[in-house]
Amino acid sequence: MPAFSSLFQVHVATFFFGLAGIFVLSTGLDPVLITFGRTLFATIALLLFWKFLTQRNTSLLSSGVDVTVLFSGLLLCLHWICFFTSIKVSTVAVGLIMFSTCQIFIALLEPLLFRERFDLGSLVPAIIVVLGIVIMTGVYAGEIRFGAGVLWGLVSALTFAFLQLLNRKLTATHSATSLALVQNAVACCLILPFVFGNLPEISGGQWLQLIFLGTVCTALAQTLFINSMRELNAAVASLIAAGLEPVYGVVLAAALYYQYPDVNVLVGGALVLVTVLYVSVKVSRLSV
Repeated sequence: MPAFSSLFQVHVATFFFGLAGIFVLSTGLDPVLITFGRTLFATIALLLFWKFLTQRNTSLLSSGVDVTVLFSGLLLCLHWICFFTSIKVSTVAVGLIMFSTCQIFIALLEPLLFRERFDLGSLVPAIIVVLGIVIMTGVYAGEIRFGAGVLWGLVSALTFAFLQLLNRKLTATHSATSLALVQNAVACCLILPFVFGNLPEISGGQWLQLIFLGTVCTALAQTLFINSMRELNAAVASLIAAGLEPVYGVVLAAALYYQYPDVNVLVGGALVLVTVLYVSVKVSRLSV
């Protein structure tokens, strides 16, 4: 059974991940700028943590920085840009619910990538999730609502699924802190050329929010989440994130910005989340 410490870490990480979506509303910045600020301050925080608290005499990544590690940084970059864009063009609820479908992608991809037994029954929940999305977007009534937000959210979920499955492999040879540091540094460097000219437009208040987003909601949360997978597989960690992250985000958006989900989003989103949780529980039981 997974250790209590690992479960606690993933719960704390999930709360801050849910809080992160609110910064699209509070800062008003472009998703690429938000992602840059998030990765910049996460990199600085993680570097300071590595230098002054870990007291390591070894290299940053004991096995070296190879193509796989660099690719994981690209996945992190794409995930966050797509996630923030999904919220920007729709709502916090839509963005977080779509992101939660990463568990469906993990359930489908994990057996294939790690040569484990594939359960054809995983296709049924995927179909139910599609039904939930149809209800959310109103396609059944001949209209399309939040279409762009849904698509960006699904891409965000897919890239996150690949990232977590890759982290399952990388955490076998790298520490959570060093891995999170390199991934954020790679993502920051990839974005910098595209946002450099816009940095003077960021106000002092917005910089403060980005510092909190990068240090607490990213550096701390990501390290805890990755570290939890030393004893929890990707399915179990994502079970908790998929179930609670949308709840935290939706409640905060409603309380702080009066952004209430409508009936279609509530019904379709509930169908998606219940299905995601069912798949998560099923996979986690097979993996423990």
